[in-house]
Amino acid sequence: GAATGKCIARADIWAFEQALAVSNLIEVGRNDSATKPPVQFGSALNGTGTAGVNDIQVFFAGGTNSSYSVADFDGALEAIEYSDIQIVVGLSDDVLVHKKLAQHCISSSIAGNERNAWSGTPKNQSLKNVFDNYTSKVNSRHVALVAQEGQVENALGKLEYVEPKYLAVMMAGMQAGTPVATPLTWKRPSVLNVRQLWDINRDANEAISKGLVNISSDALGFKIERSVTTYMEDDNPIFSEVSANESVNSSVRDLRAALLIKIGNPVYGTTANKMRGMVESRLQEQVRTGTIKAWQNVILEDL
Repeated sequence: GAATGKCIARADIWAFEQALAVSNLIEVGRNDSATKPPVQFGSALNGTGTAGVNDIQVFFAGGTNSSYSVADFDGALEAIEYSDIQIVVGLSDDVLVHKKLAQHCISSSIAGNERNAWSGTPKNQSLKNVFDNYTSKVNSRHVALVAQEGQVENALGKLEYVEPKYLAVMMAGMQAGTPVATPLTWKRPSVLNVRQLWDINRDANEAISKGLVNISSDALGFKIERSVTTYMEDDNPIFSEVSANESVNSSVRDLRAALLIKIGNPVYGTTANKMRGMVESRLQEQVRTGTIKAWQNVILEDL
């Protein structure tokens, strides 16, 4: 009433709460004892509520990861089986999950959505252990595995080593960021170092032969030696190379899309040569666009 000084009304906490309320990732609520804006890490504000001094963006701290079981992946993978997805990463180093990823890719292809998967083994594994307990157990053209830790810069600007499964996320990102059928051979992931129990250069060929994606090094830094899958039944280059397998997946997807519109058409239903011509024309177009390198011997079976 009788005060002569100015009074500034503020609603900082309310503004934070309203801004975050629309998020689908978090739930936000005000602590009963909160009376000042959140402390801005590294800022001169220091929680005093003084406005307009060194405002900076900050990262939230705290929070927890809920535990999960291998069985939880069943529902998650089933939920995306019919989704238009080309690459999946399983954030688990459990070989049972790796097997589920392989089966998921098969089920998704039956659903008309071919895809491949990446994941990582536990860290600090010898090449023998990786082969005996992971790649040989998975043995699938659909799944590529990583076993090295990668040193990256985290959100706070500090260097840290992340587990192989997070390096697998980087590999999947590189695949997604390049045209279909582009080999990751000698592509350079954004890592400052890698950590493993084998020599990344001397043992590179052994790692590849054991169905493992190996990051080696040269004068320019770190590079992917070859993006191989865990397929080891034979030396089929289509099934043992991620890029070639991606080429086949993309080809089948595109060809199916072109043929589905003809289902139920009486003209095409009785004229195999017309359908064969459409298939060959579509495959030739895939060669032109670089989806596949070549094709041959189209065979139509009348069911």
